[in-house]
Amino acid sequence: MIEGVKIETKRGNLTLREICEDELPCILDLQERAAEGMPESIYVRVTSDELSEGFRKDIVTGIYDGERLVAFSLVITNRQGGLFEYLTDVCDYRGLFTFDAVAVDREYRGLSLQRTLIEEAVRRAVEGGAEMIAATVSPDNPHSLANFEKTGFVIFERIKAYGGLDRMLMIKKLK
Repeated sequence: MIEGVKIETKRGNLTLREICEDELPCILDLQERAAEGMPESIYVRVTSDELSEGFRKDIVTGIYDGERLVAFSLVITNRQGGLFEYLTDVCDYRGLFTFDAVAVDREYRGLSLQRTLIEEAVRRAVEGGAEMIAATVSPDNPHSLANFEKTGFVIFERIKAYGGLDRMLMIKKLK
């Protein structure tokens, strides 16, 4: 098991660590638990293929309660794709990290786990020399919008993404 960092929450200590590729089924299961009862327009699931590529090229981080994965994020690092097409006038792809997914188990909401994953991604982006980190959030998801804003992201523009869904493109400049 990969060593992690302890996070104190009102539910006890959880662990933040990178996720191994053999834990892919845990991520797929978590996405289903996180999206349960939520309109499909708010949370777009990441596919197995996208996650497999992420394990090879990017940062896949999880928060665990014991052995149970209760939150995760996939952050695209310094490569074309993701949100770069919307930011070509603002930065070079080599200076951009992009959130591709963030999900928190419904039973673990309200513990600031999404913010913890955002802060970890920002820390890793700074370490990786990124100039900017970007994310998209559904305008119908006020909790996620607030979590990104509380960690220093600002709304850059409203876009259509993921097959025409409304999204707020949010950025945080790091340099």
